[in-house]
Amino acid sequence: MRRGIFVTFIFCMLASLLFSQEKLQKVSIQLNWKNQFEFAGFYIAKEKGFYKEAGLEVDIKELDKNTNILKDVLSNKSTFGIGYPTLILNKSKGKDIVLLAAILQSSPHVLVSLKSSGIKSVSDFKNKRIMISDDAAESASFLSMFLANNVKFSDMIKVKNSFNIYDLINKKVDIFSCYVSDEIYTLKSLGLDYNIWDPKDYGFDFYDELIFTSGKKLKEHPKLVKNFRDASIKGWVYAFSHISEAIDIIQKKGYNTQHKSRNALFYEALTLRKLAYYGIKNFGEIKKNKIQRIYDIYNFMGLAKKKIDLDKFILSNYQNKGAFNSKDIAYIKKKKTINVCTNPNWEPIEFRENTEPRGISIDTLGIVADRLHLGINYIDTKSWSQSQEFLKRKICDILPSAISTAKRREYANFTRPYLSYDLAIITKDDQPLVENLKSIIDKTMSRKKGSGLIAKLKNIYPNIKIKETKGYKEAFEAVSNGDVYFTIATLPVLSYYKNRYKFKNLQIAGYTKMRYNLSMAVRKDDVALLNILDKALDTISDKTKNIIYERWTKKEFIKSTDYSLVFKILAIVFILILVFIYRNKSLSKYNKNLSKQIEDRIEAEEKLKELNRTLDLKIKLATRKLKIQNQELQESVENFQQILDVTMEMIILLDEDRNIVDINQSGVKMFGFDNKTELIGTCVLKFVDEDELEKVYFESQKEIATPYELKLIKKDGSPIYTLLSARNIIRGGKKIRIATVMDLSELKQKDQQLLQQSRLAQMGEMISMIAHQWRQPLTAISATSGAINLKAQLNRLDKDMAIELSSKISNYSQHLSSTIDDFRDFFKSNKEKKETSYNEIVQNVLGIIETSIINKNIEIIKELNVNDTFNSYPNELKQVVMNLIKNAEDILLEKKIENPTIHIKTYKKDSKLILEVSDNAGGVPKDILPKIFDPYFSTKTKKDGTGLGLYMSKTIIEEHCGGTLSVSNSGVGAVFRVEISSLER
Repeated sequence: MRRGIFVTFIFCMLASLLFSQEKLQKVSIQLNWKNQFEFAGFYIAKEKGFYKEAGLEVDIKELDKNTNILKDVLSNKSTFGIGYPTLILNKSKGKDIVLLAAILQSSPHVLVSLKSSGIKSVSDFKNKRIMISDDAAESASFLSMFLANNVKFSDMIKVKNSFNIYDLINKKVDIFSCYVSDEIYTLKSLGLDYNIWDPKDYGFDFYDELIFTSGKKLKEHPKLVKNFRDASIKGWVYAFSHISEAIDIIQKKGYNTQHKSRNALFYEALTLRKLAYYGIKNFGEIKKNKIQRIYDIYNFMGLAKKKIDLDKFILSNYQNKGAFNSKDIAYIKKKKTINVCTNPNWEPIEFRENTEPRGISIDTLGIVADRLHLGINYIDTKSWSQSQEFLKRKICDILPSAISTAKRREYANFTRPYLSYDLAIITKDDQPLVENLKSIIDKTMSRKKGSGLIAKLKNIYPNIKIKETKGYKEAFEAVSNGDVYFTIATLPVLSYYKNRYKFKNLQIAGYTKMRYNLSMAVRKDDVALLNILDKALDTISDKTKNIIYERWTKKEFIKSTDYSLVFKILAIVFILILVFIYRNKSLSKYNKNLSKQIEDRIEAEEKLKELNRTLDLKIKLATRKLKIQNQELQESVENFQQILDVTMEMIILLDEDRNIVDINQSGVKMFGFDNKTELIGTCVLKFVDEDELEKVYFESQKEIATPYELKLIKKDGSPIYTLLSARNIIRGGKKIRIATVMDLSELKQKDQQLLQQSRLAQMGEMISMIAHQWRQPLTAISATSGAINLKAQLNRLDKDMAIELSSKISNYSQHLSSTIDDFRDFFKSNKEKKETSYNEIVQNVLGIIETSIINKNIEIIKELNVNDTFNSYPNELKQVVMNLIKNAEDILLEKKIENPTIHIKTYKKDSKLILEVSDNAGGVPKDILPKIFDPYFSTKTKKDGTGLGLYMSKTIIEEHCGGTLSVSNSGVGAVFRVEISSLER
């Protein structure tokens, strides 16, 4: 009996094991080269469990000399493959393949020659020995570059490809085909002089590293293919956002079969990241017009065999055409109507108004239902809990918007997320911005009662103080009234309530690391409906999603009245007149107090003057101290341990792979650890902010790195702002890098205070600009309202005229609102760098101040010659540009210059983007020129200037934006020049 029970138990265990294994579908991807960072996204997706979450078990196959990737994919020997743009040629020859994603938007594939070869142009390739693979030889980019320079492959001597860069180094060939992310690193490491021949430099820039599969596989298993594509992209995004961790995985999990050094992998990662996001925001995009352009080039060269249906060649287009198979269509015809339960109280995502479901998810579901020709039967529920219970009991088929959780997955399946929002930290607008949630966790927050976020937060922060409210409105009111310090909400929820209930004093102070990914929840037993909804959601364009979003977040919610149209207009006009009168009185009163406020502010700044000078001196002394310490450490390295534990700064020793060899107690504390044994052997790059990795890499290549600022990350994830210097030394016969690090967090905080002072000092001028901007539309509103009044008294106000005049008032009012937004946005702090351009910055600033300057008879000459973009902080740059223009205006008025002009010019010189603001006021006196950027130095009177404007402008440009700000005199006046590097492509 017992034996039988035991056998049954073993059988059940084996059956359970086999069943669990069958849940994961086995697939493979064939790489087009050996393992390295070039394929890190696939390794990450596997090791971090992204493939497993998608129901896949993936075999990642390294290339060998006998592999034919295209043949293997078409024969199902490999499920997926990585290919070159020559896949377009294969498609034109009738091969049944589909492109899933482009790992690289711009090709890293280049030709390289040693400078000693004497090759100075592509035309010099003739009769030279070239080593290149067959695929590369057929590349549209290389063929185009050769054609543009009147060169053919037949003009060169092709040498069998060994894929070994040392054949170029040893001069067995003259030209070598390679990747800028790979072999070029070897040439740099050896200190060799070389020339790169990159098709991008000749205008031919195409995709590379294309993920593809067979059309047959897509037709038979569309969900599997899409799940693989999505999980792979998730892996790539993670790899490029966590480069140090990705390199750890490559080195420790058997993916470093070429035995590359950490530095080589790091160089490869940085290079590929630029190419992967070249000109796009969403990783993996494949654009139809770019594929068409590559095809056209092949066709022009006579290589393409026949036309390609691009809609059946690119996955995103392919699935939008005929995505529903016969089974789907049969299901839809049989189903006819879907039963839907909703969340009755989640504005604007999903809610009920007068028993009618409304919101972003309801509009989205409406589009889906229309495209599926399905009716919707909304089932009335009293609460979100009841809606979930009805789905569990199969009373309803779907929930339009829900977050996938382990508990809900027990009774429901989830579509891919179609809405995704960051959770923002909301405070009053007079509170400072925050770095993260942890920095204000000791404050009280409000949150709607019953929110799942409350339990999650209490689990992470047991001592958090949360005031639970009836709804979102009450949660926002608690912040607005000062009853609590903050609340947490998504942007659409905030926008909706802010517009509807006029919470004008609320701001987004920062973001948590949490995100709401919303899907449609489908009853567990209806897999067919799940697949159909996924396909339908894929057909909704980003433009449509934005229209829905704006409908619910940017509209004003004003209840209608029963008054006639005329009385509505008169009421609005009357209110506007009252506002106008009140505004004029308020401005008059405010202007009287403004002078005193500015004087009080200047007096406060004077008190900080001495302190700021002391801090500046401390920085200089600290820098000098760091240099002296490095010299002393180099001379007496044997006594290093004694020095380690007596200095207040971090002192750290690193090996060639940047692993920590030794660190003093100050460093241990600075990183937030208890003892150094936790740090020894760890790669220091783990503690470097991701945005600073490229800077660290290039600084680490220098024998001696002069002091530079660096943002580090502590064990708990909080940032440390530091000043670092480093140099190489020899210790025990090995090259060691020694670095000295000083904590500048407190000084950085003071720097932000100075920036705030500078902004406050501009407020007086800004108020007068607001008054000026408002004067004309207010006058127009007054005139229009008078016309309405007169025509009404004469009984000549018909409906068409009333509509026309009210539209004018509406337009003027919108202009006033837009002006307020411009000034409000002007003073918002940028927490993250954004892509911008000088033209955009200048036009935004002039939109605020140009009218005021022109009214003072000053001519503004604009010569905006460059549209190149760069990554920076747009609002801080606006502060600088405004300051330069206003300074020019002040000096022109002060000197009473005849025919005064301000000249704004942009141009590009080498890789630098240059903005110049100049005037014709005679220039800056020579004795003042060296002091012009000193803090608190001003040529203006105490009443008119603080001396902080140019000092903070220089700080913003040179310390925050990585550029330079300088001044010189031309023949007619001063020239202020801003130089910033263009966006690297």
